[in-house]
Amino acid sequence: KYDAGKEDQLARDKAVYQKLVSLRHPHLVEHLDVCSLSDTRLRITMELCTGGSLLDAMKRTRAAPRFSELIQVVLDRPLGAQEIAVALYSACSALSFLHSVGFLHRDVKASNLLMTLDGTVKLVRLIDLLSNV
Repeated sequence: KYDAGKEDQLARDKAVYQKLVSLRHPHLVEHLDVCSLSDTRLRITMELCTGGSLLDAMKRTRAAPRFSELIQVVLDRPLGAQEIAVALYSACSALSFLHSVGFLHRDVKASNLLMTLDGTVKLVRLIDLLSNV
């Protein structure tokens, strides 16, 4: 929600999100649509990632989801180095792509890395982006 007098910020954010709608990367949460609900609100429709965050997975010790089809998380143990390495690779891949198209993410952390049910790790919380739009 934007305060009165922040119409310029709303317009800039909408332009950034409209650019994000056109971006596709396997480790970036897909932005499907953005529209203005009013002079003070944007509605952003994004891909649903129901596997939880990497932070959630790091806290779990049972039934952690897979990070890829090749790496199976064993029950009753925290995430191993290999699973974390795959998640970090996914984050770096998404960040590299964002940088190549003029975006800078300012809040990279485990809670902003979401997982799909098939175990794909995706960077989210793109509201914290700076862009050259």
